[in-house]
Amino acid sequence: MAFNAKILLDKRRSKDDNSFPVILRLLINRKSTSISLNLSLPEKAWDDKNQCIKSGYKGIENVSRLNNSIFKKRTHAMDVLLKLDETGKLDTLSIKEIKSIILGQKEKTSFFSFGERLIKEMLMEGKVGNARVYKETLNWVKKYGSKKDLPFEHITFAWLKKVENKYLSKGNSVNGLSVRLRTVRGIYNRAIKEKVIDRSNYPFDDYSIKQAPTKKRAITNDDLQKIVGADLTDKQMIRAREFFMISYYLMGASFIDMAYLQLSDYVNGRIRYKRKKNGRLYNIKVSKQLTILLAPYLVGKSKDDYLLPIINQEHPTKEKEYYAVRYSMRQYNKDLKKLAIHLGIEEKSFSSYTSRHTFATNARDNDVSLQVISKMMGHRDLKTTQVYLANIKDEAVDDALDQMFGAS
Repeated sequence: MAFNAKILLDKRRSKDDNSFPVILRLLINRKSTSISLNLSLPEKAWDDKNQCIKSGYKGIENVSRLNNSIFKKRTHAMDVLLKLDETGKLDTLSIKEIKSIILGQKEKTSFFSFGERLIKEMLMEGKVGNARVYKETLNWVKKYGSKKDLPFEHITFAWLKKVENKYLSKGNSVNGLSVRLRTVRGIYNRAIKEKVIDRSNYPFDDYSIKQAPTKKRAITNDDLQKIVGADLTDKQMIRAREFFMISYYLMGASFIDMAYLQLSDYVNGRIRYKRKKNGRLYNIKVSKQLTILLAPYLVGKSKDDYLLPIINQEHPTKEKEYYAVRYSMRQYNKDLKKLAIHLGIEEKSFSSYTSRHTFATNARDNDVSLQVISKMMGHRDLKTTQVYLANIKDEAVDDALDQMFGAS
């Protein structure tokens, strides 16, 4: 980003004694602001070219000392600008905020400018998905919370309730609200961690983010067997089935994680990878069923090649690559619904997530403990795991009662 700091005689503002104020002018990406140096001089005393007081000027006792003081202020300003530019913060801060930093003042930090900086950092790190979520959340806050600049101090319990009421009054879902406010909370927590703001005004100690029960997306074992055994001729449905079952045998791996799997992740009968969503490491034993499914995708590939034909060399940047994967996932979901309709499976909630929910439910129905399922799914707690499990059938509860008390 283009920036500079200059010492100028501000000839737009003449004083009564025909002198002019000396200012530090900040020029940042075609915007400018001034910092007063609390000094006024006649025009004849100022050296425009060298940005200093002329050495022969007699109106000041020690010209050299005063010039040194002026130079130090300019040097300090340039040092601050360089550091902000190197860390990627310069183009996310308002010029008012930059001026406050140079002056060493405690300026109310903008939620939007801080969020924009985090987005830029994520893009530099290749975290395009996270950057997209943060960008969408900032736009969401501008729509429902504040179109103007938003200091963190304005995010209070009352502000959160106002946003909540406005969003839900439009007929939007509780879980949609939850997704956005959890991101707002994440930005707030990051600002506290970086000591940008103080925790004393933290609003989420009092405000609880609402969460509605998630609709169960698991399919029955009979429907799963329909998918496995179906005689298909449509290429899109065949590919959708293969991806769905690969995900299932990989303990419900997400489409994005499958897209980034490389041959080098498949070693000694195991697949190891870090989940894109949270960075957690998976180490999965490859079953016989999965071995058969993957075999055609391994032919003629080297260790750096992707396992599945989702990402190719036509995506030169991480951002383009990410959106290509997102596009492929949308097409995959369309093909899954097409497959579900063809097989007579309820398709309304049938998507790439269904394999994950189905795996978790089948693991439970095969007497795998909730703790083990939680580890399989990479969850932090059992409550998260329970969201993925379909409701236990009434017949199973009846059987359990008969086992405990005897059949009637």
